[in-house]
Amino acid sequence: MIPGPRPATTPAGSATVAAPVPPGGGIVAPAAGGGVHPGNPGAPGSATPVAAGPPAATGTGAAIGAAGPPTPPLPWPAITATTGTPVPAVYPQEQPAPPVWRKALDLVDPGRVAGLSTAVRGTVGHRTAAITVGATLALAVGVLVAAYTGTGQDQDAPESAAAPAPAAVPPDLISGTTAADPAAFGATPSFTSPSGNIACRIDGAAARCDVENKRWAPTGADDCTDAGLVVGGTAGSRASCAGTPVPDDGEELGYGTHLTHGDLTCVSRRSGVECRDGRTGHGFTAARASYRLY
Repeated sequence: MIPGPRPATTPAGSATVAAPVPPGGGIVAPAAGGGVHPGNPGAPGSATPVAAGPPAATGTGAAIGAAGPPTPPLPWPAITATTGTPVPAVYPQEQPAPPVWRKALDLVDPGRVAGLSTAVRGTVGHRTAAITVGATLALAVGVLVAAYTGTGQDQDAPESAAAPAPAAVPPDLISGTTAADPAAFGATPSFTSPSGNIACRIDGAAARCDVENKRWAPTGADDCTDAGLVVGGTAGSRASCAGTPVPDDGEELGYGTHLTHGDLTCVSRRSGVECRDGRTGHGFTAARASYRLY
């Protein structure tokens, strides 16, 4: 049996010497032969110190101990963190309302304009036709704009002025009486006296009373027997055969009460019924025995 090579051993009493570290933190490069032996630089198996260079720049990828070129600047601006709550963007963003003339122009029918242009060119020269078509188009747009603007103004305009407030009730007419509730007499108030002999109606323009049993005949009523006493408007008070007599089925207006509707007020008393227009001051009294216009 042939013995194999013996492993290398360290002689007894010898010490293992660590490789020297050069000043500045350099790396000791192993020499040829693989061994590290101090004290004999350049000899086989000895270690040669390598000078340490400056630290490599971050991000350059250069080897440790070697100085590399500086990092080139980035082609885009640096991104910095911001603080605060981000404002969300709303899409689609609201577009401003188009002007009035644009809305009116959208109403113009291009086909009709083209037909008008063709018809005009067939009868007159091109220059005259162009002027005519242009003027017609401008006039049409102007009319549409005016109509559209007027419509918008009518929609946004305030309501027409309210009717004038009713005239004040004459205090001498209602003195010593109590006001009745108009709602109890209907939308067009009508009433009868407690005796049932006088029936009256007050509408928006006039008050009329008809006396069923009377001892008088009104003058100026064209000799009609069923003339009523009327007051209201610019005509003042008068006896009139026009219209329909008031039926006697209305709500009773008790003695000592008055009823007002608009400018007109009627008072029921034991002596009869008196009605007056508060705006003009004209009125009448109606009773079984007599009547009076003023």
